[in-house]
Amino acid sequence: MTAWLDTLDHHVRLVFEATGGCDGDLIAALAARGHSFSRVNPRRVRAFAKATGTLAKTDRVDARVLARMGAALDLPATVPLSFSRMRPADFLRRRRQLIDMRKAESLHPHSADQPECPIGN
Repeated sequence: MTAWLDTLDHHVRLVFEATGGCDGDLIAALAARGHSFSRVNPRRVRAFAKATGTLAKTDRVDARVLARMGAALDLPATVPLSFSRMRPADFLRRRRQLIDMRKAESLHPHSADQPECPIGN
C-alpha cells in the first residue's frame, strides 16, 4: 500500500466507502502522509449511483461511481479520530458485533436441553 500511496498527488482527495473498520490501515496511512480523503457511507454512494443511472455493482463500477461522486459533490474531508478516541470507538464497534452475535445465537434453536434421541431403539 505504501508504494501506491507514494504515487498519489497531495492535491487529490481520495473518496472511499466506509467499511466498518476494515479501512483503518488506509485511514492511518493517509493521515500519516497528510492526504485528504472523504470516507462516505455506502448507502449514500448507492443512492448517488442510482440517481445517476448506475445499477451494476462491481468493483470497477463502484470505483467510477466514487470518482464521479467526489467530482460532482462537495464532500467534506474526513477528519481521522485521534488515537485516544479511536480505542473507545474500536471497543464500541466490537461490543455491537458481540451483541449482534448474541442476538443471532438466541434465534437458533438449541438442542442442549433436549433429551437425546434414542437411535436404534
